[in-house]
Amino acid sequence: MPIFMVPGVGGNVLVFAQLAKLLGMDQPFYGLQARGLDGKETPFTSVPEMARHYIGEIRTVRPHGPYIILGICTGGLIAYEMAQQLLDQGETASLVMLDTWHPSSYRPHRYQWSIRFWLFLFIVWRTIGNIHVLLRMPVKDWLPFVQRKSERLLSFLRSRAGEGDLFVEFQVERVSQSTRQAVARYVMRKYPGRILNIVASKRNVAETVTDTRHVWEELGGEGSQTVRVGARDSGLLLTSPHVGEVSGHLQAFLAGEHQDQNAGNRPSS
Repeated sequence: MPIFMVPGVGGNVLVFAQLAKLLGMDQPFYGLQARGLDGKETPFTSVPEMARHYIGEIRTVRPHGPYIILGICTGGLIAYEMAQQLLDQGETASLVMLDTWHPSSYRPHRYQWSIRFWLFLFIVWRTIGNIHVLLRMPVKDWLPFVQRKSERLLSFLRSRAGEGDLFVEFQVERVSQSTRQAVARYVMRKYPGRILNIVASKRNVAETVTDTRHVWEELGGEGSQTVRVGARDSGLLLTSPHVGEVSGHLQAFLAGEHQDQNAGNRPSS
């Protein structure tokens, strides 16, 4: 069965490159790139919307389950919702979550102003230099004027995409903020299937912060488990030397899932 991978806030599937190599050429492996990194589409701001979009993508290569879905960091929450929606559609899904925090940990981002808002303020500031232009306009035309200026700046940034890192950084931050806002608003429900939860155990978590990365074993169905890998953050789980240990846990989990599925398909005597 293929594995479908959901990246974290940055939305770039290249973080899974080492894991894909370790799993080998015989293991089909698909990364689900976040919408909006190319600057041509608007990023999602809803986890259920992201999940529906990604399910549509994976059905183009695998119309029916069972499915294997893995998500890291915020991508774990998107994978969680994908598994829920697939179950609602009568499918089965094996779920793997890497260093994923509960939505309650993202509450400060719930009402965060988007990067478009800051861009809007930047245009207003630049426009003040031409205040005489605004003063000659009716007040009702001020907002459309500033919006046109914003669109021109966005168009300029897109046209300079190949000339530096500014455009890329802008789009990554835009997708990251949208993703944080989406997961902060995500409403959880218990998942009846089995979850493998992999935690970066050496991560420095402040004493004032509740570590919600360990809740998935309780929110998952029977047989869900948490394993700890001695990495200092989620990104290091996917690089040497920790990615080898992650690969081993993943393969052992999937082998157990495969055995259970085969047992369920055997005719009764």
